[in-house]
Amino acid sequence: MDKDRVVEIGTDVRKYKNYNVYYQDPISGRFILYKPKGADVDEIRIDQEKVPKKLYVSLNDQLDFVSSRHEEYNRRLKSILKTSPRESKEVLTQVLDLGLTVPLGEVVHHMRDTIDIVVKEFLEDEDIVRKMAEVTVKDLSTSVHSVNVMLYCLGYARQSGHGYDDLKSFGLMGLFHDVGKLNIPDRILKAPRRLSMEEFDLIKAHPNHGYNILVQTKVEKRVRIGALQHHERCDGSGYPKNLKAEELLPESKALAIIDVFEALTNWRSYKDPVNSVTALDIIKEDVEKGKLDKRMFAVFANSLVGSKA
Repeated sequence: MDKDRVVEIGTDVRKYKNYNVYYQDPISGRFILYKPKGADVDEIRIDQEKVPKKLYVSLNDQLDFVSSRHEEYNRRLKSILKTSPRESKEVLTQVLDLGLTVPLGEVVHHMRDTIDIVVKEFLEDEDIVRKMAEVTVKDLSTSVHSVNVMLYCLGYARQSGHGYDDLKSFGLMGLFHDVGKLNIPDRILKAPRRLSMEEFDLIKAHPNHGYNILVQTKVEKRVRIGALQHHERCDGSGYPKNLKAEELLPESKALAIIDVFEALTNWRSYKDPVNSVTALDIIKEDVEKGKLDKRMFAVFANSLVGSKA
């Protein structure tokens, strides 16, 4: 089997009963059938971790698996969104984690369906998104960060007076803005220390990686540009292209503020979170220095409390 046509699934084969599962021979590098479709693996072997450290399925089977699970997650989300903010947030994170196991272009339509569910409920009751955003999870994953950013993007877009289609675009922008971190090693992303200059240079490449990933999908241009520009700053001090305010999409300038706010108010491997007021004070300093957009900062701050600007 071609290496480019298999996907690693870890060691939990229970979910993959209906698929052929393979392991990679360490000597030949060939992928060899570990269990056939329809067969179970002995639970004792799983519990005692007597299965290969890495198992694989074909890309086509993983796409089928992802599609069926996405539909399941979306049904679950629809049923709990109004009543369980914490579980809803967990499902959103699972949707993103799952989608990132296959080429993104193959699952964008599922992500749109997920955003559609959230936006429809949000338009009926704006507290739904606010309550989810308030749920704190001590999880350092990029997916949790991206889900939080998505929720804040929806609040910002609603506060700005945007309609249904724009709300969906802002949601996708938040969900996909950091997708380029898929190309950055976890040892760097989760390092509990200050990064070296060389490591930070790798981190600074993730907006380019994200744009290159998204350009292969059918997401709107502004979603792709948002991924590319969310670390740019209005005074030209950002990265990767040192663009200035007039060269940036308005959505990118808003996303930059939201991204910083989420990073400040959530756990990181190298720091504990600060409260919302402290985070806004820190961001305000960059606004006053001309790094971040003043008007968009005001709109975002108002969106957190639900007051109309």
